[in-house]
Amino acid sequence: MLNSSHLVNDGLTGSCTNNGQTVWTYNQGLAIGGALELWRATGDTSRLSTARQLGDAAMSSLSPGGILTESCDPAGTCDDNQKQFKGIFMRYLTDLADATGEAPYRTYAQHQAESI
Repeated sequence: MLNSSHLVNDGLTGSCTNNGQTVWTYNQGLAIGGALELWRATGDTSRLSTARQLGDAAMSSLSPGGILTESCDPAGTCDDNQKQFKGIFMRYLTDLADATGEAPYRTYAQHQAESI
């Protein structure tokens, strides 16, 4: 499901492998949220590790200049749905921050808020 950058693309093939489509921030957020809920339900720490891996990959790969960015942002072509994708990601990243207590997630979220 993850690509070589440890990110989720926007869909799967018929055989449930990564389809190589666009990487959107909301896909990372939903995957983080799902991994966190599985960790809470099962206590399986590998699920928490997956959530961390996704969060770390998204923060480093989807934030040129330190600001969370969609692929449509530079050209200003994001539609109304795509404009809300970063909010979905941030909702689950802050859930990850709460679950782990790790400062980098909170610092990143604060930086995003200050950039608006």
